[in-house]
Amino acid sequence: DFDKLRKGQVGEAGFRTCMGTLNVRFSEEEITSLINKYKCTNGLINYADFCKNIDTVFSDKGDPTAVIENSKSSANFTDAEKDIVISLLAAIRTEIKNKRILIKPQLEDYDRTKSCHITAEQFRRVLKELKLIPPDESMFQLLLRKYFDKGNVREINYFKFCADIDRPEDIFPQYVPKNPSQEERYLQGQLRDAGSTYFQTATSGLDVINNRFMQKRVETSNNPSDIEERLQALVVMKRVRIEEFFFDFDKLRKGQVGEAGFRTCMGTLNVRFSEEEITSLINKYKCTNGLINYADFCKNIDTVFSDKGDPTAVIENSKSSANFTDAEKDIVISLLAAIRTEIKNKRILIKPQLEDYDRTKSCHITAEQFRRVLKELKLIPPDESMFQLLLRKYFDKGNVREINYFKFCADIDRPEDIFPQYVPKNPSQEERYLQGQLRDAGSTYFQTATSGLDVINNRFMQKRVETSNNPSDIEERLQALVVMKRVRIEEFFFDFDKLRK
Repeated sequence: DFDKLRKGQVGEAGFRTCMGTLNVRFSEEEITSLINKYKCTNGLINYADFCKNIDTVFSDKGDPTAVIENSKSSANFTDAEKDIVISLLAAIRTEIKNKRILIKPQLEDYDRTKSCHITAEQFRRVLKELKLIPPDESMFQLLLRKYFDKGNVREINYFKFCADIDRPEDIFPQYVPKNPSQEERYLQGQLRDAGSTYFQTATSGLDVINNRFMQKRVETSNNPSDIEERLQALVVMKRVRIEEFFFDFDKLRKGQVGEAGFRTCMGTLNVRFSEEEITSLINKYKCTNGLINYADFCKNIDTVFSDKGDPTAVIENSKSSANFTDAEKDIVISLLAAIRTEIKNKRILIKPQLEDYDRTKSCHITAEQFRRVLKELKLIPPDESMFQLLLRKYFDKGNVREINYFKFCADIDRPEDIFPQYVPKNPSQEERYLQGQLRDAGSTYFQTATSGLDVINNRFMQKRVETSNNPSDIEERLQALVVMKRVRIEEFFFDFDKLRK
């Protein structure tokens, strides 16, 4: 708007006006430092170079996620301080686990604006009430320094604190603690979108009963064909035109995009893939020039809609299933027939019994819960090997812990009587709260190193820690803003540069 001739230059007043319309608060020193950096010999501001530096985040080498993460303020820690913080969080985690404390609701009670931040005194009060306060004041000060990330020493990011006490080893990226804890995490079941549902090896000899105690998860396959089959099932069920996701990264419609654009498009499909699965797809469709041939990829996905394709079969084959011999199939069929006869004779309602264990309404329960229900109803098979065959029949999520009781009920009862569709009489409009930082929360950078910052006493001595005036820091924050809000920053300067210099 300030550059009618598109010369790439605007006056200082126009530059200040455009920076003010970005809805980001800058101090006078920060604006002046940017003006001095991009000022030309004729007195105008070269906004073209400024916008070019901001837009480097969208290049093939740029990482938008890393830019957003690096734009947040964080304190500096020595190796000794890192060990203290990790051991402190590990101790808090152990105490919470032993006493079964729900700490997040206690912290949320002080967060009236749903900003994921509370004051340091409120944070101290919660820890003191739950008897989780560190024994030493210096250790508590280290804990505070870890979680003030809004450019001041008053607001604590309790949301990040709650996430770190589950895995204290992950709070410092690319850092290995000197005394790592030996505790292992066992995931209870697999989420519906938690990656591949294919087994790497044959499941005919898989020991379902004992396997769950011997390893966390059965390894999944990273065959690109398996991933494409799952995508075909998604395209059929949701009627997604997958090719349109790539058009924003291919303006000339050449059928090729960069690796970063390919990863971004795959992320917008609302299907979670592991890094190995994405890498295998990239290697399969990578061209000699380094770009990804998404045209061939989309063509293979869309073959499900051809005359020879069978969408119903694609959806059914996308589910994981165990391998059975002919003799095992006969045993399973006769076992289900016996259970069906017993239910019919005794008029047992088995579905409500299984539903009581399904709190999340995912149509899956654990193998032990399934065993408990059958045992209570006196429907348990007489032989353990027969029960293992029954389990293998109904685990379809790529693990040996979750049983699809919905499919089990459909096999022994009328499917139309299972889970009737429910329509609420008075649907409520749930209110949504945005989690995160306020739009006008100011700078998140500190002027000096924070290793020696006194968090406890500083809040009473001055209103705010001075922010940095380094132009590189300002540009990183603007890059994060451009990524999150999809702002075309160059268009704000056109009014002040009529000749487009």
